[in-house]
Formats: sequence, structure tokens, C-alpha cells
Amino acid sequence: MALLFIDSFDHYEWASQDDKWTTINRVTGAPSSIGPLVGRRDTSALIFNANATIAHASKTFCVQRQTVYAGFAIKVWRYGANVRQGFFGFMHVNNYQMDLALNGDGTIDIWRGQEQIGTFLGRTNCPLHQGCWYYLEARDTVSSNVNTGYIEIRINGLTEFTYSGDTFNTDANSERINRIVVGREDTVISDEHQFYMDDLYSLDDTGSQNNNFLGDMRVETLFVNSDGATIQWAVSTTGANYQMLDETIPNSDQDYTTTSSPGQRDTMHMTGLSVNSAYIYGVQTLVSARKDNGGDRTIRSMITTNGSTYVGSNFAINMDYQYWQQIYDTNPIQATTWTIADVNSFQVGYELVS
Repeated sequence: MALLFIDSFDHYEWASQDDKWTTINRVTGAPSSIGPLVGRRDTSALIFNANATIAHASKTFCVQRQTVYAGFAIKVWRYGANVRQGFFGFMHVNNYQMDLALNGDGTIDIWRGQEQIGTFLGRTNCPLHQGCWYYLEARDTVSSNVNTGYIEIRINGLTEFTYSGDTFNTDANSERINRIVVGREDTVISDEHQFYMDDLYSLDDTGSQNNNFLGDMRVETLFVNSDGATIQWAVSTTGANYQMLDETIPNSDQDYTTTSSPGQRDTMHMTGLSVNSAYIYGVQTLVSARKDNGGDRTIRSMITTNGSTYVGSNFAINMDYQYWQQIYDTNPIQATTWTIADVNSFQVGYELVS
């Protein structure tokens, strides 16, 4: 495994963010915390401000790693009067291993454990200017051994902070990371910093692909735009199968595809990438699905490319909609790095396994 999670924030709204993220801490406020046309390329972005409905969001991985990386674009559009405000952290279960806190002068504090109650390790020198997009990356190797613990913070590809030493928060009970948290702390604070977040990734240091900093990168969402070679599921209303799934934001049970027959598949053509030249670090498939009755139901996603089909892992779905993700660091059929031609020509689908 290498890539653990990626998000463009372009394919759902705040009310369904917990379909993809593990936990959401919501507070009373404005009707949306994922805003259109505020991202880096006039796409959507995650919004954190004094009126936001989402205070923070966390993603728990299915693995625990000693070394985890993360990167995301951030733009502060207003600094508040608060001296310090947490905005990103690596965690083990419910305890921070490392926390990043934004200061009112644009610098970033790095803490072992949670900011204010953990151990202050240092501060970046170069500030984030208000109104500008930056790409921030963090690495945390958790260890109580002063010879192996390591933290590094990069901004726009340049190293702004490093720390070698004890990086283990003993409250976390394990020298591992299994969770990332974005956003402010649990409680609303007065006169907060207000910022956007976009193009997020997280990965570990295993394997030979995507096991280090990726640098400034973008996450682009592709949507279904026509039926593929295999169409076996029924539609809920008049239209082609892809038209049941082509909304930018899922519309729950307004229209959908359905089957009760194991082995049935649908495959779909996707919109193409918006660039003609790029290095592709990986592909993540997302299937938003639920079952409508009792009994166990299992689905899996699939990719058809270069004339062959590759099926992903089995997922046991539940009665509520949830995104089921499968990440492919390389083309699984050819075991090679993805190309733009691969992505622009592949079909993505799903199968009811049982």
C-alpha cells in the first residue's frame, strides 16, 4: 500500500461529507462548508470559517503506519485575532501524534501531541500570505527513539521545518498513525482564522510507488458520461444507466441503478482529464452504494483498460449510502505507471458479488 486517501472536494456537499470521511464535527452555522468555485482551479474546496457547519473532519485508515505523509492546498483568506489555531493533525485513534497550528502572523507551529497541551517542537519561518494558495506537505515518523523519530514540513516543495528526535505522544499508546484530521479544534473559538483547503492526499512509506512527498499536485474528479461495454443493472426511472449516476453531487434515491443478482455488472465511460500532459500518481474509484433490505450484500468496483478487466476488493455495504474507495497506485492490468491515455480510455464499473 502507498496512497491511503485522496480528495478533490468536487463530488459531494457538506451534508454528505461523512459518506467519505470517517467523522465530521458539525457546528451551527452557514448552510455549506464545501463551496463551489473557491478551489484552486475554480472547482470546489473545503471551507473553514467562523460560520462553517464543519469544525473538523477526520479520515481513519484501514492500516496503521509508523510513517505517514499528507499534502494539501491551503489559502488563508482572513487571519483572526487568535494567536494559534490547529488546522491539521496526524493521530492514532483519539490522540494526536503531531498537530499543526496556524498563527496570526502566518507562521505554523509544530507540536508533538495536540497543540497547547502537547510539546512545542518549533515554528516555520516563512509566513503564509493572506489570499494566496500554498501547497503544504507534512511527514511524521513516530518513534520514541531519538535516532529514528522525524518530522518534516514542506511548503511549495521547499523544506520549511525538520525535527529529529522523540516524536511519540505517549497518550496515543502506539508508535503508529491511523488517522488524519483537518480543521480547527472541537470547540468554536472567537475570531478564527478562515481558510480554504483543496487537493488533499495521504500516503505511507511502503512499496515502491508513492512512498515519499509528491509535491504540489492536483486531484481531479471524473464523472460517468456514457454507458460502457457491460450494462446489467436495472434503472430506477427512464434513462440510460449512466444517467442514474451522472450527478456532480449524489442525489440519494432520486435515481439509481439496482440489482439483486450476484455477478451482474455495469461499466461506464468517464469524462477525460482536463490536462494533456501530467504524471499520474494514482487512480481512486468511488462507488456510492447502499442495500435496501436485510441480509448481507457485497459489492466491488472494477476497471476495464487495455482490453482487460480488473476487479477490486469486496465491500460489505450497509443500509445507508457510503463511498467505497479503491486506490490503484499503478495500472493494475499492466502493472505500470498510469498514463493519460489509460485514464481517458478506461471504463469504471461495479459488480454485486453476493
